[in-house]
Amino acid sequence: MIKTFVLAGFLLSLLAGPALAQKLTPEQIETVRTNCKADFARLCPGVPPGGRALLCLREHMASLSPACAKAVNAAK
Repeated sequence: MIKTFVLAGFLLSLLAGPALAQKLTPEQIETVRTNCKADFARLCPGVPPGGRALLCLREHMASLSPACAKAVNAAK
């Protein structure tokens, strides 16, 4: 249940951050969602929704899975 809440917050935060959402295409958002769920849950557990999700992932680039790192780099 908590994992579901955290992942839902992550997904919402990708959409809720106005500065980031304006720059990301729907395809980029979906790619990050698909490839980074586990990385986000592991590396950014206390990050609230609102645009910080992608920033948190970027701060942990060295620890991301290859697929997530590729998605985050493509979302720049």
